[in-house]
Amino acid sequence: MYIRRTGVKPLNSPMVSKTHQALTALFTTALFSTGALAGEPQDLYDDTVYRTMELVFDDSDWNQQLRNNWQINDATDEDIYVVADLIVYDSPTDMTGTTYPDVGVQYKGNSSYWFVDGLKKPYKITMDAFIEDQELYGHSKITLNNGIFDPTKIREVIAYKILREFMPAPEANLVFVRSGTAGNVQDIGVYTSVERVNKKFMDKHFNNDNGHRYKADSGSMLYRGENVSQYSSDYDVSGGNESTEYLDLIDVCDSLNNTPINDLRADLDELFSIDRLTWQAAAGVALMNWDDLRAFAPNGHNYYIYEDTLNERLHILPWDWDLAFSTNTNDGVFEDFNNSNIPLTDRLILDVPEIEDRYLAHLRDMSERIDWNEIQTDVIRHRAFTDSIISTVHETEIFSISQYNSSHQLLSSQIPNRRQFLDNQSLLNRPAPMISDVEMSPESPTSNDIVWVNATIVEQSTEGISGVVLYSRDQGRYMPTPMLDDGNHNDGAANDGVYGASIQAWGAGTRVEYYIEASSADTTGGSTGAKRYEPLFAEHQPMGYQVRASSFDSPIVINEFMADNDTTIQDPDGTGFPDWIELHNTSDSTVDLSGYFLTDDLSDTTQFEIPNGVSIEAGGFLIFWADNDPEQGPTHTNFKLGSGGEEIGLFAPTNLDNGVADSYVFGAQESDISEGRSCDGDSSWTFFNAPTPGTSNGSCSLPCLADFTNDGQLDFFDISAFLIAFSDEQAEADFNNDGNFNFFDVSTFLSLFSAGCP
Repeated sequence: MYIRRTGVKPLNSPMVSKTHQALTALFTTALFSTGALAGEPQDLYDDTVYRTMELVFDDSDWNQQLRNNWQINDATDEDIYVVADLIVYDSPTDMTGTTYPDVGVQYKGNSSYWFVDGLKKPYKITMDAFIEDQELYGHSKITLNNGIFDPTKIREVIAYKILREFMPAPEANLVFVRSGTAGNVQDIGVYTSVERVNKKFMDKHFNNDNGHRYKADSGSMLYRGENVSQYSSDYDVSGGNESTEYLDLIDVCDSLNNTPINDLRADLDELFSIDRLTWQAAAGVALMNWDDLRAFAPNGHNYYIYEDTLNERLHILPWDWDLAFSTNTNDGVFEDFNNSNIPLTDRLILDVPEIEDRYLAHLRDMSERIDWNEIQTDVIRHRAFTDSIISTVHETEIFSISQYNSSHQLLSSQIPNRRQFLDNQSLLNRPAPMISDVEMSPESPTSNDIVWVNATIVEQSTEGISGVVLYSRDQGRYMPTPMLDDGNHNDGAANDGVYGASIQAWGAGTRVEYYIEASSADTTGGSTGAKRYEPLFAEHQPMGYQVRASSFDSPIVINEFMADNDTTIQDPDGTGFPDWIELHNTSDSTVDLSGYFLTDDLSDTTQFEIPNGVSIEAGGFLIFWADNDPEQGPTHTNFKLGSGGEEIGLFAPTNLDNGVADSYVFGAQESDISEGRSCDGDSSWTFFNAPTPGTSNGSCSLPCLADFTNDGQLDFFDISAFLIAFSDEQAEADFNNDGNFNFFDVSTFLSLFSAGCP
């Protein structure tokens, strides 16, 4: 449902605000010369780009319409839009802007909505509400936060930038918003444009987007039984399988609250990423976030939980960080953790020593990122933008100029003071072992290879090293394997400081990820030792490799293909012109292809299994139709080829270890031009303006017999080499194959030499 506009108006606003003109002058002189605005304008969240966004409505009561719709949405959860044109100015010098017609506009938020009496309400803009597939630089949903609790205007942008180094977190930047009707558009003020935590976000960070997304409204992950209704009011769910909503979340809450403490880590980590939780907890403490998962216990909120369907685990994700840098700079490293209503911190971090030590290691590494000298560079740049707006539109802003200036003064002392406080915490200063020179062998493993990982570990304390662990996975949780320095684990000599451990062989195409944890032997107070990780980001940015298929000696080759078949050849049913792949049997015997696999993704080695009964006769050719329609017959695959460039692979049956028989990676293709081997079975490839599907590409040329030096060139050295061979009566100089060395051999050689190589 939506409010439809009634009038017709020009697409562009007829006037540019004085504020926009002031921004133009300021940025042209102060920032363009320094390159502060350098960045791709097509990146919606580039924080060096400062856009102006205008919302142009038809009706003068647009504000009241948006308020009324918010009330309906709050009561019924029904989305109702007011239609508007969105005009986007990509820089202060952009005086024309780009118009996106008929976007859907809503007010959003809770406290950020209620606590504002004026026009500076938070917005949600839906680009494709009325025009299908309309996007703004690849995004269909735009969130504009009004900074209700942030007089500085910049806390959220700065906090998210730091968070993204250590975990999946939204991108964000600052925009200047104007709203109204054509000819009467008002300057509203500075907003934060924040990336939505939606399917697009999940696909970017988890390589899947089909899991449940839970937004904690007032849920602190206490277990409330198996009844879904006990959770639905505290966690808003979207995405995923509707029939299983909340069940995965309930499993996590059950494990978190009820598993015996000695089994908690192993049991919970199967269902929920503990490492991700320790990073988020560390971020809340390091960046002084007053409003995160610890807030308002037992009504923790402002975080998402996502069901990663690839690894079947839930992950906690940050959201709504406009109250970062707003707590006491002397808050302890476990501030507010000891609360039975917050089991994530009270039970998991405080009661499981190895998780507590992991949290402390992450907090130490994150605190080192709180460098005011570096952060201040961004602050100065952002203030060049916000100063100019505050000075001209302060009547619509939430905070006064005085509050704005004083909050920035406070921020400039809070951040360095917080870093100083954390630097002086003994729990963060415990010496942890150093990890270096991580090596993996073999460097490009196949499905037959066990992989060895070794690293140099240097102790930093008198207590020594208590243990080194290699965490690895193909899917699911990371499994621990002790790394040893005993001379028996591909680690060189015993006790030389090099530790080693192995990762089992995995099937071709498997993506394997791993990282290393080293712990000191200082177990004071029940600690498992001060820890360090390599990479520092642990599960967030692990090391990894993809398993290659072992080679399989096969006479079958990929001989030719077409990825853009418009008119060249129809499929046998005459139903269309699909992509095609031609296989060629280079042997003199028929080859049964039953159980072989074709794929357009070399990491997916079993994508399309060739059915029983499909074979290629000796020297023959066989076309497979890449039309994603296997129901048409045994030579129709379940994939299509991409004309922009892709991969083709032929893999052996699983009972032959699924080795790669042949593969080819190709670039962009043109319509009705095939690409294939220069001649049947040859190693070189070429394009065919006259494709040859199902028939020979041509016979390969005979060797160039006049190239005596085999260097690909015909020159004096070949003549010299021939004369030496002729004088010595070597067989290769007998060009007539008559057993004699005479004038006829010389004449034949000179004729071949003069003709040149084909």
